[in-house]
Amino acid sequence: MLLRGGYDGAVNLARAASLVAPTTNGKVLRSFAARRGVRARFQAWAALNRDRSRPLLWMHAPSVGEGLQAREVVNRVRERRPEVQIVYTFYSPSAEQFARDIAADYRDYLPFDTMGDARATITAIAPTAFVYSKLDLWPNFTRVASLRGIRLGMISATVSPGSKRRGFMARRLLREAYSRLDAVGAISDDDAARILELGARPEVVFVTGDKGFFEQRDPANGLAISLRDECAKIARPIQLFYVVFYLAVFGLVGGCLAYLYRTRGAIGTSEAPPAVEANPGEPPGAPVDGLR
Repeated sequence: MLLRGGYDGAVNLARAASLVAPTTNGKVLRSFAARRGVRARFQAWAALNRDRSRPLLWMHAPSVGEGLQAREVVNRVRERRPEVQIVYTFYSPSAEQFARDIAADYRDYLPFDTMGDARATITAIAPTAFVYSKLDLWPNFTRVASLRGIRLGMISATVSPGSKRRGFMARRLLREAYSRLDAVGAISDDDAARILELGARPEVVFVTGDKGFFEQRDPANGLAISLRDECAKIARPIQLFYVVFYLAVFGLVGGCLAYLYRTRGAIGTSEAPPAVEANPGEPPGAPVDGLR
């Protein structure tokens, strides 16, 4: 419970930071700034374009590498199930240009993984299924979708032997999310074993392989892209958690020290503050006006 509370606090702090984040060339600040108003953008699209008589697939691929694999799934759904609406989300700014070529009805950054954003976004677009590509698994989006009966999946799922997801805190944080997945296509037997270790149910995990580990050519720009290299560049949920968590801790400590300094003059002083004398004629203990 404490760990979950820390995670929720961290992502809410990150969401607040996005409101003032400058638009720069840095990936982190760019991804924060791009999320300003993302919930409203989802709601605006859904109000005008969501046909609730049709199923909707929500495909999430954090970066370009995962996007190449996800694109094959999107194209196949378009070919075999043309009635399905498709929403495509990504995490990294490097995937923004790539996403424009995805055959989806709507493309945008994934909102921050707060309970408020998860509820509002899922309510707006009402997905039938929510599928992650390869690595990303967001606890609050997964929880809200599962509780609303939305089918959850992961394609080309992989967890490296040295992944931080296998650490104590990450396992505790993500175990519930893995247990809520309804279908997992793992790259290899070893990946399947590690995904089971993280909490996925044995009956939903299958080894499907992944052609993405071979070099593919991106038809949008003709460049050869290695998905393995791209996977190494992803900002994983647990990494975001640690960064924002420690920033919050340092900010809290700094704020406390600043408060003590303002109220007591200087940290560590041994001198008592001068006594405040009441005006003549006032009874002892009469209130004295002061600054806030």
